Amino acid sequence: MAAETARSGRRATSADVAREAGVSRSTVSFVLNGTKGQTIPEATRQRVLEAAARLRYAPSAEARTLSRGRSDVVLLTSPRNCR
Repeated sequence: MAAETARSGRRATSADVAREAGVSRSTVSFVLNGTKGQTIPEATRQRVLEAAARLRYAPSAEARTLSRGRSDVVLLTSPRNCR
């Protein structure tokens, strides 16, 4: 799977990490986000982290912006003829 994602040239998704680690997407989310209050066995946590590293998983800023409904972008405008 890791080689397949790399060959296709596309970014790895949390679903890819879940498939590679043999866990649910929720488990991947809990592990990668460090969610408190979730009892995930250490062996499972390590499998998820290793799968994410193998697939070179990086969270998508665009997806995070869509899910939160806001972004961290600040727009600054200035007058055109500022002297």
